[in-house]
This record gives sequence, structure tokens and C-alpha cells, in this order.
Amino acid sequence: MRYIISFLFPLFINGLYAQQLPDSPKLSAYIEQVAYQAEGRPYSEVHLSIDANTINHTQIDSLIQGELEITIAYLQNDTVVHFNKSMVSTPLTKTPTNFFIIKRTGIAKAGEYDMQIFIKDLKNTFNTFNHNEKINIRPNIAGISEPLLLANKQFSNTGGDLEKNGFILEALPYNFYSKDKSQLNAYLELYDLNSVFDKSYIVSYMVVELSDKNATKPLIIQHKNMIADTYSPILLKLAIDQLPSGNYKFICSVRGRDLKEYYSSSIEFQRSNPYLNLEEQVELTYEDRSKFLDQEFVGKLSDEELHFSILAIAPLVDKSDGDIINATLSNPDKKARQLYLFNYWVNKQPINPELAYNAFMEVARAVDQTFRSGFRKGIETDRGYIYLKYGQPNDVIKEYNEPDAFPYEIWSYNGLKVKGQTNVKFLFYNPSKASQDFLLLHSTCYGETQNPRWEIELYRSVSSTQMEGSDYRNGTRMQDNGFRNARRYFEN
Repeated sequence: MRYIISFLFPLFINGLYAQQLPDSPKLSAYIEQVAYQAEGRPYSEVHLSIDANTINHTQIDSLIQGELEITIAYLQNDTVVHFNKSMVSTPLTKTPTNFFIIKRTGIAKAGEYDMQIFIKDLKNTFNTFNHNEKINIRPNIAGISEPLLLANKQFSNTGGDLEKNGFILEALPYNFYSKDKSQLNAYLELYDLNSVFDKSYIVSYMVVELSDKNATKPLIIQHKNMIADTYSPILLKLAIDQLPSGNYKFICSVRGRDLKEYYSSSIEFQRSNPYLNLEEQVELTYEDRSKFLDQEFVGKLSDEELHFSILAIAPLVDKSDGDIINATLSNPDKKARQLYLFNYWVNKQPINPELAYNAFMEVARAVDQTFRSGFRKGIETDRGYIYLKYGQPNDVIKEYNEPDAFPYEIWSYNGLKVKGQTNVKFLFYNPSKASQDFLLLHSTCYGETQNPRWEIELYRSVSSTQMEGSDYRNGTRMQDNGFRNARRYFEN
């Protein structure tokens, strides 16, 4: 049961969100109604999601607040049987913020009703919302409620109209899963199943294509063992990150241990997943591909930002793909560079590549500033490379004035999951003593620079006679004169 009224964008004038004119577009709300049972009688639960940009607000100090009057009537044969009227103040916020309301009404008798909802903006009596629909209230018998698809759920023990069974449950507007949603969450209730099953039963829940009328080809299916009881509210979840864009049905059924189906309920939903199987999707004409990329985050990047973004991911790609990075950076076709960057982040985070990109670039920009030298960008330096590839070290030792040694740093990582190693160390040094261009001299990390003569190189400003042993060509250690600390730092 999904409905929408056209949007209104109010003006802000002299501290008051302006009154709407009588011919303005109407207030916008989303309605979802579900019937439940409690204490031997059915009741109707109405979820209302209000678009805050379509109501008027009053300024209260530095915040704003709106007020609504909500009336819900249940009629049979044009006669009002049940009536629920209330005043609601919106949350105090700095800017218009969408919010939701839940209204529950006890229903004395099962049957079909005309549900009429009227919402009035008390800051402007011309701004109203009307909605009518037929609903069916089932008798208070054993069975299963309709599923309620959720936009959000959170624990709560504060009570109030929004709370139910220790949770605040927000209905998913229009039962639409956008590209940034990777999980389907649903709430439903089971009633008096201890009168049907001796001990336990199975709840099966699945997703099928809308065209699969008999649900013979579930795309996703899971099962949950349940103990038979008089009342069992349950929250169910399914991963839908690999579910293609399309129209689907979520089905929940109650089965005995013999797998016979006793009860079933379902709800339709729509899924948008444009990044799934992207390689097949972008086999388009150049014009279509350009339009596709222009709508994504890569389409907003300048040439300079695009170049920097591709350069920043170089530490993250396999070394064998270094030539691809270089070829992409030098490619004069901007759309080809956009596509490369977009594909990279879609593969990293198919649900929300822009979010992953933005989080990484925040780090990359900080790394670039921190390690920038007079010769190259901070992300191109050895320290920038290691930081972007392995993250922030657990410990850093900086020695810029140790006698006999070039300035050096030792970075320590407690563990690197990507390498399956613990106690990993990197030693950077600055043989030029100019700028901040520290070079990676040695490490204990698999696949990175390892130089057994690193100590000789670090202290090469002193005579080779101060090496340990007499093999000056192949020696690997310097004599410990009490001031040379690099090996102690590195090995401890």
C-alpha cells in the first residue's frame, strides 16, 4: 500500500518557513498499513513517513518545528466504526528533516474496512493530505501477519508510540531498495502456532521474481527454526547485494517438520542494483556510456581530480597491473579514465562505490599533504605508498639526528592480514637530507623491498672499517658503538 503526493519546496523568509498558498502542491506522505493481533483482538498499524520539505515550520530559537493533525477513520457501510485523531509535533531540527509516525488502532471485529487518512498542516490549513484505501482485518486466529519491509531498525527500551517489542521499526518507503541497500530486513508476527504444532516448526523466507507466480524458483531462500508459542515476533534479513534490478516478491511461509506449508504471506518490492554485472551493462555506445558515467561520481571530477584519484589507487592494485595504471593515466580519452576508476570502486564496493571512494580519498589527500616532497606528490613517495597500501602503522620511530646515520623512520605494524604476517616493519631513510623524500630501504614484509645490507647503507657516511667482520664487500652489519640504534629499534 504505497502512495505519494507531489513535492513542495517551501521558502525561508524572515525566520519563518513561508505559508503555502491555497493552490500550492499538497503535503507529501508515504503510507504503509499492516494488521496485527494483540490481547485477543486485531489492530491496525499505520506507518506514515512525512516529507519535511512539504510542511511548514516555525522558528524556535535556532531550530524549526512543524505541527500536524492526523485523523485515521475506519468505516463500514459509510459508517465510522473506529476513529483515531492526534496532534503531532515534528522533531526540533535545524533544517527540514523527514520523519515517521506510527498510529495503532484497535479493531473490534474482523472484516473489510474503508480506511481514510487525513493529515492537516497546522501551520497552514490549506496544506493537507488525503488518502483512502480498502483494508482487510483478519480474525484473531492462528497464522502469520503480513511482512513489513524495514528501512531501519534500532533497539529501544524507552517506550512510546514508535517502540514495539524492544525495537523502533521504520517502514521502507515504497518498498524500494535503492543501489545503496545491501540487505532486506523484514518484521512479522506469528500467532497461536502452539495450537498447530506440538513443539516446533520452520519459517522459510525467500525472494522470487514477480513473474514466478508459483514461487518455484527462489533466488534467495533461508530457513529459521521456531519454538511453537502463542505469540512470536521475528525479524528476518536477507543479503540482496547480488540481486539484479527488477520487481520481486518476498514470501514468508510456516512449515511443519514434514515441510508441509501451513501459512504464507508475501509482499512485493522493487530493487535497483545498477552496479551488478557492470561490465555487461557498459557494453554500450560511446554516447550511452558517456551519459551513464556523467550521472555517477566520476562524472563530477575535473581532469586534475581524476588524475589524482587514479594515481592514489596505484598502491592498491596488483603490481602486474602497473602498466594498466600508466596507460590509463596517459589515455587522452577522459571517459576511458572515468570508466577505469568507476570499475575499480564498483568492484571494491558494489553497493555504494561513491561512499568507498570518498572515504579513501579523504585518507589519500591527507597522505598527500603529509608526505609531499619537493620532487613528487605525497601519494607517490615511498611512505605515501606504504601508508595507502597497508594503512596507518601501529608505531613510528623517527630518528632525524642520530650520529653517522641518514635521517630515518621505522614503521611497525602489529599485523597485516593481506600478507598473513605479524610484527611487520618498514625502514625509510633520507640519503639526500633535503626535502622530505624518504625512501624505503628495507622491510620484513613479503613482496616489498628487502635489503640485507640496509644497515651498511644507512651508515655509509662512516668508514667501511667500522663494519662487523672483515668482508667489506658482502658484510651486512655495522659495529655497535652505542650510538647506532637502528638495528635495536628494528629487531625489538
